[in-house]
Amino acid sequence: MATLNAHAAEVIRDVDGKWYITHCGWGRGGAYIAPLYWNDGLADEAG
Repeated sequence: MATLNAHAAEVIRDVDGKWYITHCGWGRGGAYIAPLYWNDGLADEAG
Protein backbone atom coordinates (compact mmCIF):
# COMPACT_ATOMS: atom_id res chain seq x y z
CA MET A 1 0.00 0.00 0.00
CA ALA A 2 1.20 3.49 -0.79
CA THR A 3 0.07 7.07 -0.81
CA LEU A 4 0.89 8.95 -4.00
CA ASN A 5 0.82 12.72 -4.10
CA ALA A 6 -0.41 12.80 -7.70
CA HIS A 7 -3.52 13.97 -9.52
CA ALA A 8 -5.18 11.59 -11.99
CA ALA A 9 -2.33 9.11 -11.66
CA GLU A 10 -2.24 6.16 -14.03
CA VAL A 11 0.12 3.20 -14.02
CA ILE A 12 1.28 2.17 -17.49
CA ARG A 13 3.32 -0.80 -18.76
CA ASP A 14 5.00 -0.47 -22.16
CA VAL A 15 5.66 -3.20 -24.73
CA ASP A 16 9.16 -3.78 -23.30
CA GLY A 17 7.72 -4.55 -19.85
CA LYS A 18 8.78 -1.26 -18.22
CA TRP A 19 6.37 0.45 -15.83
CA TYR A 20 5.57 4.16 -15.58
CA ILE A 21 3.29 6.41 -13.56
CA THR A 22 1.66 9.59 -14.84
CA HIS A 23 0.59 12.80 -13.11
CA CYS A 24 -1.43 15.65 -14.63
CA GLY A 25 -4.35 18.00 -14.26
CA TRP A 26 -5.40 21.63 -14.18
CA GLY A 27 -2.95 23.73 -12.23
CA ARG A 28 -0.25 21.06 -12.39
CA GLY A 29 1.74 22.68 -15.20
CA GLY A 30 1.37 19.88 -17.74
CA ALA A 31 1.53 16.13 -17.92
CA TYR A 32 4.38 14.15 -16.40
CA ILE A 33 5.58 10.56 -16.63
CA ALA A 34 8.14 8.83 -14.41
CA PRO A 35 9.58 5.32 -14.31
CA LEU A 36 8.02 3.06 -11.71
CA TYR A 37 10.03 0.19 -10.25
CA TRP A 38 8.30 -2.80 -8.65
CA ASN A 39 10.07 -4.97 -6.11
CA ASP A 40 7.93 -8.09 -6.51
CA GLY A 41 10.58 -10.64 -7.52
CA LEU A 42 8.98 -11.22 -10.94
CA ALA A 43 10.68 -10.79 -14.32
CA ASP A 44 10.37 -7.40 -16.02
CA GLU A 45 9.45 -8.94 -19.37
CA ALA A 46 6.11 -8.10 -20.96
CA GLY A 47 3.61 -10.94 -20.80
